[in-house]
Amino acid sequence: MATIDDHLNAARREREEAMRQQALAITSTQNVQARLEEKAAEINKRNDYNRRKYEALQAASRATSTQEANRLRSEAAQYDTRITNCNMRIAECDRLIEVWKERAASQRANMQACNARAAEHEAAAQRLRNSGNTTPQRLPLPEDIKAMVISNPANAEGIYNKMLTYLMTRYPDYPDTLYTLNNANTHLPTPGSIRQPYIRDAFKVMLNGLQLNGFEVQDTMPDTPFARDFNSLIEQANVIISTRNQGAARPVPWLNTFEKLPHRDAFQLIPHWTVNYAGGLLSDVEISNNRIASSAHLQGIFASDGAFQNLRIRNNRIGTASAHQIAIAGMLSGEISNNKTLQGVALNHIELLPLRIGGGENVFILSFHPSSHYQYRPIAGLPANADKRQQKRTTVWNAKHYYNFRMDAFLAAYNEQTAGTNMSGTERAKLAVRLVPEFGTFAA
Repeated sequence: MATIDDHLNAARREREEAMRQQALAITSTQNVQARLEEKAAEINKRNDYNRRKYEALQAASRATSTQEANRLRSEAAQYDTRITNCNMRIAECDRLIEVWKERAASQRANMQACNARAAEHEAAAQRLRNSGNTTPQRLPLPEDIKAMVISNPANAEGIYNKMLTYLMTRYPDYPDTLYTLNNANTHLPTPGSIRQPYIRDAFKVMLNGLQLNGFEVQDTMPDTPFARDFNSLIEQANVIISTRNQGAARPVPWLNTFEKLPHRDAFQLIPHWTVNYAGGLLSDVEISNNRIASSAHLQGIFASDGAFQNLRIRNNRIGTASAHQIAIAGMLSGEISNNKTLQGVALNHIELLPLRIGGGENVFILSFHPSSHYQYRPIAGLPANADKRQQKRTTVWNAKHYYNFRMDAFLAAYNEQTAGTNMSGTERAKLAVRLVPEFGTFAA
């Protein structure tokens, strides 16, 4: 249950964001006015050029010599180029006017939505004051999760997922992912501030050719009642683990709070689920000029499964507590350049890792057969020490590495065996792992 302070803090954040959106809308409206004035000036110039052209043609018709008539017609023709340039600038002004109008309307709508959410939080805080319920109630650890912690406390990921699923039923307004971009009809949000809380990913990018530019992704989830209740459940689970560890020969690590929850991403890149665990390809995606901020271990721009061709990650500003600020497994070609911290310092936490097959089975491809259309190409703008695509993953559990991998033949075999089936993602991952030894050389 949210406390009075939770609601008041949320209301304050919403009011601040509403003021920011209002300032943006004012700037957008000013840009509309500037383009209207520019358009009016171009129309006046065009009218003047048309007048001069007409006067030159009229004078040519009255000329007493052929030479003078030709000179005046040539002068009139020169105005055609100027008139065309004016028309082009007028058309560009019309385009920009519509862009800035749409942006201003979106920003005003965002402002109104923020103020409405703030009012809801303020009303909720007042209801709590009126009821005298100022002490938050602790959410008890459900029995099925307690049993899971007791039976297998080392299964951290399973316990996290169970807790998240339970809390999602209590907080249905918190989405797992804000924007899943997986087909041509998917609505791409307007660039700007994104402050809505989300449980795992802000963007799940699954479509070729997408350009995601100009977003400000602020991670507000750690400040929500959802995160506070998650931490309460973790605290209770860690009491069980602490008791179990007393005198144990191999103590189990404590579970992490929401701030350190793994697998949360601002931008997660992943090919279609039918091929992501088999190295399926995602092509021509650009993620540039974005700002990502989080006090938690939010991963900035991340991909763990699939292959990525002509991927461009440029001019982003990233400030999170995660070591994975930009981490891409399976990048084949593209550019990663001029990405910095929020303070403008060159970003150090950038890693390119080998392509992974089979998901959590951790099969990594260190190199491809010369005949394969998959190859690790040089990445423009990347620091040399960030390229680890042909290095073994020695810190990963049960990692298996292959080189000289015949990717085309592997994909043909995988597609043949999955065609027309209803295999789940787990089944597809297992099939991919079974096929791998036929198409590459195991690196001992």
